[in-house]
Amino acid sequence: MRKPEANVHHDRASVVRFVHGWDDDVFRLSREGYYELEKAILDHKFRQGYELARHYRYASRSSGSPITLEL
Repeated sequence: MRKPEANVHHDRASVVRFVHGWDDDVFRLSREGYYELEKAILDHKFRQGYELARHYRYASRSSGSPITLEL
């Protein structure tokens, strides 16, 4: 029987920091428009029963960090 391998942990926070460093010219959508879109998506997910804290907890155990909406 094969021994299970440990999950690979990813540094997703570095990707978010990288994107946050971009100028507004990079976005086809204004930064404010992006955050409005992000809020609308999260509001919809929450109405459907999505639990952000639970997602973060399980994702952190599995791969070291969650995949955020930004990613």
